[in-house]
Order: sequence, then C-alpha cells, then structure tokens
Amino acid sequence: MAGGFNPRNARPGRGRYRPLAEINVTPLVDVMLVLLIVFMVTAPLLTSGVNVDLPKANAAPLNQDSEPLTVSINAEGNIFLQDQGVELDELVAPITALATYLRTVPDPAASIAHGAQVATLLARLAKLRDPQTGLYETFQDAQDEYIRKPFSISDNVLTWRALLDWADFATAPQAATLRAEAAHLRSAILHYGVHDGAPGAGGPILAAVVNASEADFNDVPPGSLMKLPALGFISEHDPLFERTYAWLHSPHYRYSHADQRYGLPGSYRLPFTTSWSVADHLLLDAGREQALKILRQSPWDGGIITEGVKPDTGLPDNQGRAFATAAGYVAHTICARYCIDQPHKVVP
Repeated sequence: MAGGFNPRNARPGRGRYRPLAEINVTPLVDVMLVLLIVFMVTAPLLTSGVNVDLPKANAAPLNQDSEPLTVSINAEGNIFLQDQGVELDELVAPITALATYLRTVPDPAASIAHGAQVATLLARLAKLRDPQTGLYETFQDAQDEYIRKPFSISDNVLTWRALLDWADFATAPQAATLRAEAAHLRSAILHYGVHDGAPGAGGPILAAVVNASEADFNDVPPGSLMKLPALGFISEHDPLFERTYAWLHSPHYRYSHADQRYGLPGSYRLPFTTSWSVADHLLLDAGREQALKILRQSPWDGGIITEGVKPDTGLPDNQGRAFATAAGYVAHTICARYCIDQPHKVVP
C-alpha cells in the first residue's frame, strides 16, 4: 500500500541497538568442568604405585678415560674398527715431510722433539700391514672415495718412501728395521701391484688398487702412478713404467683424454686434466712438453689454481676454484724442475 510502513526503510534510532559488553563465561565453565573431571580421575593414580625389588650389583664404575670404540661402515658394508679406516697417504705424509725438513735445515732438536710423534705414526702404520701380502691397507683412495680393494699402489709407494726417509734419522737398530721393511714392501708392491689384463697394454702394467689376486686398472690423481719415478721407486725408462705410461695415455683408458689438445690422464671422479697430473708430468721426460703447454695456455695466475683444466680448451674447470694445496704442489714441482739456488747476499 502506498505510503505504508516498510521495516527495511526504517532508520534505527540512536539507542535501539547497543553493543553487548558482557563476557560469555559459558565456554570457560565448560573447560573448567572438563579439567576438574580429569584431575579427579587422575589424582588417585598419582598416590599409588607398585613395589619393585631392584637387583643390586657390586660392579665397579666404568673407566671413562679409556679410548672409545669407534665403528664405521662404508657404502659397501665394510666395517672398520678403531685404526681400521686410516687413510694411508695422510698417515705417512708427516714422516716424509719431517724428513724433508731435516735434510733441508739440519735441526737435531726437531728430530728429538718430534720423535715420539713419528713413533706413534709408525705404530699405527704397523697395524695396517696385511700379513698375507705385506701391503698396507687404506680406507679411501687419493680422492677420498671408499675403495673396494684394500691396497692402493701409490699409497704403498708413499709408505715405502716414508720408511726409507725416516731410516736416515732413526737410531741404528731402528734404521735397519725400517730399511728391511721397506725392501719387503717394495717386493710386495712389484708382486701384487703388477698385473696382466689391461686391454691393449701389451703386457703387465702397474695397477691402481689391488687385493691379493685382483686389480683395477686406472689412475687416481693426486695419488697418481705417474709420480712413482719422482719418488724414486722406479725409473721412468723401466719397461714396466713405460707400458703403464703408454696405457694410461691411450684410448684404452677411459679418462686418458688422449685425443684432446690439453689432455692428461684424469680419473672417474675428476674426468679432466688435473693440476696434479700437470705437475707430475712436468717431472717426466715423456710428459714435460704437454705439461708446459698446459701451463702456458691456462689462465692460472698469481697462485690461483683450480683442480684442473678442460682437456679440449685448457680453461680452468669449474671444480675446486682457488685450490691452495694444488697451487702449492704445482709451484713446488715447477721450482723442483727449474729453480736455481742463488748464493745468499747480505744487504747492507
């Protein structure tokens, strides 16, 4: 009806609807009642218990000063206890380093001061000797990867070198023992570390890792077989080493990079020309020109050296940027080959 009252059009007055200013306590009461029931049910349980007659023991307390037992398992399921699992190259490196220092800087006090540490290293080394083969076991190869076969040939050659190095500074009885062990180790390396079966080798060559009857044919820089002549273990012109060198630089070796302009043997983990290979070849008559070409081509400068270079371009690889230990090794090798000692001059 026209002019009729429509509630929707009504404007509420100023006091018709007021906000509710009271607290609704109903939910609070509900929660409190639930908590009260829970407490009433659980309270009696807190005051009751069961009598337990615990056994008594007269055992002495554990000796907390004893060395804890360390157990480790690698990806292949091999279990290693305590000293088992030592990296052989890292174990013997301090011995050779100290001997090198003593040859360079006659310092009897250093020999005496560090004699106990060397004795500890030699004792740990003795535990790694395999009585069947006479070789020394290692946990990982030179690229920190677990190895299926326990004996790294390059690491055993480093051990041979360390034994002879320290024999020069040991007492007469110990020196005789060290030299005798080094001779046995050399025989074991040549017996178990040389194998037929590398495709295209044309005869037995040095293997990278072995067990008592099997071998893996590859190379693992920085623990390369190419450094064996520099360590004094074998002549570069020995037919055994020449065959090994030829095979590692041939297409029969997967990572030889033989067809690449800046190629030198790499490895399964570093499939390029490594800085260590460049340094090792710098000391070999057969590989020096290739190493020099890589050094001249690479933009390495100011001691900034990477883990290696790309074998096709000579440009630094993306891995291991600014590799300090690699730089030191390359610099040391360059100096060992080309540096000339100058007489000391006193500047007034």
